[in-house]
Amino acid sequence: MGALRASAILTGFFALTVPLMPVQAVLVRLSPKAARRFPHWYHRQVCRLMGITLTIDGTVARDRPVLLVCNHTSWLDIPVLSAVAPLSFVAKREVGGWPGVGTLARLQRTVFVDRERRQAAGDTAGEIADRLAAGDTVGAVRRKAHRATATGYCRSAPRCLRR
Repeated sequence: MGALRASAILTGFFALTVPLMPVQAVLVRLSPKAARRFPHWYHRQVCRLMGITLTIDGTVARDRPVLLVCNHTSWLDIPVLSAVAPLSFVAKREVGGWPGVGTLARLQRTVFVDRERRQAAGDTAGEIADRLAAGDTVGAVRRKAHRATATGYCRSAPRCLRR
């Protein structure tokens, strides 16, 4: 990707994102249903801006709770998965403190996991259960997850599928 194209995409990303952050902040406080749907629309725009064409085969169930579990392969996982269906993510607690990314994660209503405190696992599981009971789709995107195959372990699903 050329520097000019990258600059144009980054400028477009900020031009789209910055004005919409207060909109989502208001929705989180006043309309939980709209706060679930708005990031879905937003991430579709981000994918379009980046030139990502989504080919979706099937749908995510909307009439019952859904927990999506998948391997993390790149930073594009978040906008692509969120563009497919309205969802909240599960992330390690540290992400909440990252400049920019942490704010976006909180606005998406991310559930943060404190991996240092094992006793906090029950609280996190309860928060995920509450989200699912409220009709949310929750995405758990695991980094460095291993997937067992007949030929051994793979670090990412795409690599396993190519075998």
